Amino acid sequence: AVVSTQSGHYGRDCQNEAEDEKAKAALLANFKSSGAALCIDANYCHVDNFDCSWLENKLTLTFSLVQNDKLSDSSILADTAASLKAGTISLDLDTTSRRRKRASSYVSDTITSVTVTNCETGYVVEDGACVQCPVGYGVSEGACVPCTIGYYSTERSVASCTQCSNNFKTLSIGSKASDACKDPGTLCTVPPAPDNTGLLPPTGALLDSGVMVEVSCAPGNGHSALI
Repeated sequence: AVVSTQSGHYGRDCQNEAEDEKAKAALLANFKSSGAALCIDANYCHVDNFDCSWLENKLTLTFSLVQNDKLSDSSILADTAASLKAGTISLDLDTTSRRRKRASSYVSDTITSVTVTNCETGYVVEDGACVQCPVGYGVSEGACVPCTIGYYSTERSVASCTQCSNNFKTLSIGSKASDACKDPGTLCTVPPAPDNTGLLPPTGALLDSGVMVEVSCAPGNGHSALI
């Protein structure tokens, strides 16, 4: 976020690290009193990368709000950014010149922000939030996708799905356990359906040998049966 304020004398010392800390403290005091920084009040984020600059009689504060909790909730920073833009930020600073100290007050005239999602190790970005893939999913090209046939995933993570050993196959995508891997020699493949007949499961699906499966036929082509 960038906060710009007009006028004042603070800029004389803005290059000083100690004065930067004063400005940061004043900003945090404003957040606490106004409640505008929603995520700070809830302890979901903190201020980082703070910088203060003075140019053309304008004080500019630049900082990042880093989300440190509830990482799967992308609305936390979005709501905070909206709250900051909707209001104003007032700063009270004790400034110093060569001859005397003076108290200066500033009120923001411009507040801008950009939200960037950078996830910690172990998370991927999904819809602006940091998430771990659910069980039965793995990561492919930075996104969570169901494990394909012949693979499974037993826990929430960002690892790739685990391949079945011994060339075993799973019966469906999104398998969640290693015992979903079956010996292909014990499986049957659903044959192509006759014309105008809809078989469930679809043609090519794998089934455990000896399992009874209900087959639904299209209207006018017989009735359900067990095979």
